[in-house]
Amino acid sequence: MNIPRFDKRIISYLIDLIIPSILSLLTYFLLKHSFQILDYLTFFLWVEFFAMVYFLLINSLFAYLFNGNTIGNLFTKTKMVSIDGKRLTLKQVLLKYLPLSLWPTVIINAFYMLYVHTESTIYDTLSNSIVIIK
Repeated sequence: MNIPRFDKRIISYLIDLIIPSILSLLTYFLLKHSFQILDYLTFFLWVEFFAMVYFLLINSLFAYLFNGNTIGNLFTKTKMVSIDGKRLTLKQVLLKYLPLSLWPTVIINAFYMLYVHTESTIYDTLSNSIVIIK
């Protein structure tokens, strides 16, 4: 199994962020009159909250239903599999995407990958999975 380079992983992640980010902005603008949000910090926090929820739901479901592929994985021609090469379980998908939906863990993970010089992430270790090139 070939493991993709760090740059492919970043590109895949950024692509996976696009749809949840757009949906979170749309949700905010549809609901902003209900919340009567007045300041930019509150705006940012609501948009971030919706983005995290959408990121978790969309990518987890997509990865589980489409055999380890997210939209970003399809674009970069990569795929997530269990350590033994089998399909990911729902538990593995959630263990991977729950912490991945939180910004602080993403930053910590990026530094970890650069410091340790590895193509594997903390999320891969947590979920007993790897990302491979198709």
